[in-house]
Amino acid sequence: MLPVAVIDADSKSYINLNLLLSAAGVAAHPFVNPVDYFESPLFQEAHVVVVNLALPDFDGLDVLKYAIEKSKAVSVFASINAPDTQKTVAAMRCGAQSVFEKPIRAEAIISAASGNATASGLEKRNKTILVSQQLTGREQQVLQGLLANETNKEIAEKLGVSARTVETHRAKLYAKLHVNSATELIQKWKA
Repeated sequence: MLPVAVIDADSKSYINLNLLLSAAGVAAHPFVNPVDYFESPLFQEAHVVVVNLALPDFDGLDVLKYAIEKSKAVSVFASINAPDTQKTVAAMRCGAQSVFEKPIRAEAIISAASGNATASGLEKRNKTILVSQQLTGREQQVLQGLLANETNKEIAEKLGVSARTVETHRAKLYAKLHVNSATELIQKWKA
């Protein structure tokens, strides 16, 4: 099992996540200050990291970018305190595998820590960064909806646009990713 670094100034949130991770046999390491994480031995070892984007005295996105670029993390997740589309899109563009709204459900983190990440996690992280550089923010939001098996109508309602607009973004997304269907997109993404 890979250890999990949790960078979050909210001790209550960390305690809840630690309980979930511990129950699954995953060692969690709290860091209130991101500098402590950057200077820790864990930073240079294979691990999973969860960065809260609402850190006091630090820009959470900058911390996330630094963790992605410099650490040995095989999976990088972001957490937010409340729904925030702009932060979610920005975190995904930086290379976060997922953005969780608190309270965090730990299944994806446990899966990554269980070894389902290792080299494939690095490849997926690199694929996520590459795709995020190719896609507009709205196309990334549509991609997230498609990967969550949402219909055009559900995605449109969530984004506050028409289903036709989602179809247009979806067509552009397919062209950029060289796929012809949602099934092919999901298979390619999960490969």
